[in-house]
Parts: sequence; structure tokens; C-alpha cells
Amino acid sequence: MVSRWEIEKFSGNDDFGLWKIKMQVILIQEMCIDALKNEAFMLARLTQVQNTEMLDKSLAHRLYLKQQLYSFRMGEKKSIIEQLMEFHKIIDDLKNIEMNIDDEDNALLLLSSLPRSFEHFKDALLYGNEDTIILDEVQTVMKSKEFSKLKDLKIEDSGEGLNVSRGGGERK
Repeated sequence: MVSRWEIEKFSGNDDFGLWKIKMQVILIQEMCIDALKNEAFMLARLTQVQNTEMLDKSLAHRLYLKQQLYSFRMGEKKSIIEQLMEFHKIIDDLKNIEMNIDDEDNALLLLSSLPRSFEHFKDALLYGNEDTIILDEVQTVMKSKEFSKLKDLKIEDSGEGLNVSRGGGERK
């Protein structure tokens, strides 16, 4: 006797527990023990993946990432580019768990993270804008400042502009 059972593929929208029980009943009736073992393995794997996703979105993880963002501080010794990459990693991690922070808030957080040597720069950006401040604008200006700083250092290292003439030559 050949029997045919039809159960829709689990879509993720229905009750998984009920679908699982129906599948187990069919597999037992058809004496598909190997399929049941495989199903048990697949269910264990699915549960592991779901638990990992839940952990990533857990309150503790969200708070940890937010704390990283709000306490982020730039140092004087690292390059601006490196530090911008660190800042973006935190933002991307938050986006991955569906925690989006407003662009203006990100710009303000980035400006607030700048070291003391950037105080005038920070004030100029914060109070020089009339409408709004955006993250891309802040980053562009920061990268530009870093570039000009590096350019100035290269000029000093090459000795250009440091030629000083004492004049007069030797006296006897």
C-alpha cells in the first residue's frame, strides 16, 4: 500500500511546532527513521541559527553596541581614517541588528568623539551650519583636514621652506 501525504513546505509564517508534529507523524507512519534522524539534525541546526540571531538582537548585545557608539573617542595618535573605520564598524553592527541611528545624530556623535586638538574645527562645523549637519559632510571635512596635515608634514620633512641664509660668508 502506497500512501501519499501532502504537507506544505514550512514558510516561516505558520506554527512551526504544529508543522513539525505533522511531519514526524508522517515519517513514523512511512517508517522513515533515517529521515527522522536527519530532521532532528536539521532542527537542531535551525534552533542553533535562531538562537544566534536572537543573541545578536538581545538586549545585552544592543546595549553593548550602543555603549560602544556613545562612548567612542578618537585619539591623537591614530589616523583619522583608521578611527572613521572603527566608528563605521560600530554603526554597521547596529544596522545589522536593525538599530538605525539618525544621520544627524551620528554626525554629532562623531564630532563629539574628536580630541581636544579639534575643538575649533568641531565648533566651526557645529555652529557654521544653518540647516543640518550630516555624517558624510563631517567625514569629508575630517579627511580633508587629515590630508592637509599629512601634506604639511611631508613638506617639513623634505626641508622645503626651511632654507635660512645667514649671509655674509666667512670673515678673516
